Order: sequence, then structure tokens, then C-alpha cells
Amino acid sequence: MKVAVVGATGNFGRVIVPRLLADPRVTGVVAIARRRYSSNDPRVHSISADVRDPGMCEYLQECEVVIHLAFVVSELRDKKLTREVNVLGTMNVIRAAAQSGARRVVVASSVNAYGSEVSEDFVTEDKFTLSDPDRYYFHDKSQVEHYVDWYRAYSASPLSIVTLRCSFVVGPDFSNPAIDAMCSRFAALPEADRASYQFLAQDDMAEAFALAAVTPSLDGAYNVAPPDRTSMRRLADLHGQILVSLPMRAAVTIADVLYRLRLLGYSGQWVTAGDISVDSSRFCRATGWKSSASSDDNALTMLRLNGREVRNIDVVERKWQRIYANEGIR
Repeated sequence: MKVAVVGATGNFGRVIVPRLLADPRVTGVVAIARRRYSSNDPRVHSISADVRDPGMCEYLQECEVVIHLAFVVSELRDKKLTREVNVLGTMNVIRAAAQSGARRVVVASSVNAYGSEVSEDFVTEDKFTLSDPDRYYFHDKSQVEHYVDWYRAYSASPLSIVTLRCSFVVGPDFSNPAIDAMCSRFAALPEADRASYQFLAQDDMAEAFALAAVTPSLDGAYNVAPPDRTSMRRLADLHGQILVSLPMRAAVTIADVLYRLRLLGYSGQWVTAGDISVDSSRFCRATGWKSSASSDDNALTMLRLNGREVRNIDVVERKWQRIYANEGIR
């Protein structure tokens, strides 16, 4: 099959395209992005285009599957432009895919589509994706999913749409302010004692998208995350980080002020008490996908990739096994 990857030069695309080319069923990849995708593989055709381009349908001709990754993640001050790319751009790609005759679109979503409230339980896809207008990324991801739900319900197109709600991705090709903060010697988090993340290896993320592209009859929304989660206190223990807990309102205000002064690369819209925890069993059953490493193991990889010296793991492990046992946390 021939696969189009929209947003091929981003963090996700740079990992997913090589994984697609490793599959003998994939005969070609159309790499679409504002910057040209550099590859010596003759099966790759690079196209420079904006996700909002009205000619998108032409670029997707003869592609059976379209993987849509183009999304503004790093915060821009122009939120109108951000929404145009994130929401209107996704709508444009889905309509173009249907017009071009593609049979499936795989959309990169996020666990943030569920909202910014953390959970004690591991939630399934049955949980409604909330809109959080105070956080542009969370809001745009949920709006995209609401549009996809509407399209499925009311469009006469046979196009199937798969949304993959990935947890926090880490690996050698991923770098962002959140990773920098987690790997620093000192960090301040809102409600740090509650905060946790499910760290997902970049290769496992790429495997999930490749499986979504080639698995027949796959449709709907799926969580993609390891089966465990890593608390921020545990992460801090692993590399000796001094972690200070702040009230949510104070943390948001401080981030907003520093962002306005251009002393911080993100505003309070990114300040949360960690991510919601999700259960990926549905995707595992549908495709055979399995996380190759635990969240804790991926957290260790993240620390080492960022030059942090990890403490005696056995000592930290015994401490947190006691904590988990006492609190009934898996």
C-alpha cells in the first residue's frame, strides 16, 4: 500500500516514516510537510505543503492510508494561528482524504484530549474527551476528536478514521521543555505528590501508528500507553532532583508571568498535575500491539539521554515498592 504522512518532518514523523518503510506491505510513502522530508529511499516522495493547503486532495492521490501528524505543540503566542493549523488543518486533511479515495486516516491525538484533570484510575476510551478552553493543546485535541465523531456519524464517506491517544513520548528524537524540566536538578510542579505520567518509548509509538495503518477494518479511538505510570516523586528520586510542590493557581500564575516576560517557553496553559492515566487494552486486542518497556524503564532512558546520573535503582525500587503496596497503586 501507499501511505501519506502529513507532518512528516516533526518528532512523530521522523520516527514513523522509517518504521513504515520497514514494512514490506508499504510500497511508498508520500511525506508532506512545510519543510521537505530528506530521504535517499526511492520509495519516499516529498511534498512541501501547509496542512491548510486547499490542494491537499491532489497530494493524497493513490494513497490508501493517510497518517495525520501535523499539529502545533510548542506554544505560539498567536492562538488563532495555532487553532487554524490544529483544528482546521485536521478537518482539511480528513476531507481531502475522503475526496482522494483513501480508505483510512490515522490521526495523532493525545491523552490530553481527555482534559487536564488527573485520575487515580486508568481510564478507557469510554471516557468522554473534554474541552479545556484554558489549555489550547488539550482544547484543540478534544475539538479534533469531536469533529471526527461528527464526521463518522453524519458523513456518507466510507472513510474510516482511527485516532491514537498517545501518552508522553520519550526517546532520542524527542526534546521539549517538559522533558528539560523533568531532567533538571530542581523543579516546581503543581500538586507534585499527585503528578504522574505514562512514559511511552518513541519506537513503541511508531509501531502503533504502523499497525494502525496496515490493520484491516480498524476504526475508532484507541489509547496508546504502557500499562504502568511513573509518579513525579519517583522520577525525582531516580536522579536526585529537588522537587517542590506548588498550589495549582500559583504555578499557573508564575508560568504566565514568565511567559509574558519571555523568560519561559510555555505559559500556564501547559501547567498541570501530570497527565491522566489510560488503559490501552483495546488497542492491544485489536492490533497485537504491546509496549516493549514499562513507563519506569522509559523514564530511566529519558534521564540517561539527557545526561542525568541515575541513583542506585535497587534502593529506589525497594522504597517505591513499599509505597505502592501501602497505597494500592500499580
